[in-house]
Amino acid sequence: MKEKNKEQKLEDVRLSMLLSRYTFLRYMTSIEFFIYLYWLISSLLSSNSWQAVFPFCLAFMMILINKEIFLLIKNNKKASTKKLVKMLKISMIILSISIVLTLTNYKLLFPYLNSKLFAITYLLLSMLIIVLSLHNATKIMENKDRVYKKYEEYKNKIKNINIERIEYV
Repeated sequence: MKEKNKEQKLEDVRLSMLLSRYTFLRYMTSIEFFIYLYWLISSLLSSNSWQAVFPFCLAFMMILINKEIFLLIKNNKKASTKKLVKMLKISMIILSISIVLTLTNYKLLFPYLNSKLFAITYLLLSMLIIVLSLHNATKIMENKDRVYKKYEEYKNKIKNINIERIEYV
């Protein structure tokens, strides 16, 4: 019975660890999604609808990234952090292209804005969030994140407690 209880506690800690491990990524990609949704709606309301291609692609990538994160939390075998990192890199490339286009002529992607500085700041902040998310996802992929280390410490602590109890009995 104690062995079952110990296994259940370890499983609860593992699930809690998975939620904690991916919380930053979930929040950052959700923020990114709403940033791109704003950009998409504003672009669709402007005169040319082709300008909505970049925000649509980026918003769609954020949806796919969030789907992958939820699959990773559910511990689905089809999900992988390598795929997550790859999708973040693709969205970073798309965002880099949009930054270059905005630097050349900001009215191409932001016809509804009157300030080039605002458009560039908007995209650079978005790029910063993606870079931070990519950094966090890479740490998770390599098992170097803080939450994973705490989980390993907890797992080792439980194993050591059992060894000590066996020795005393």
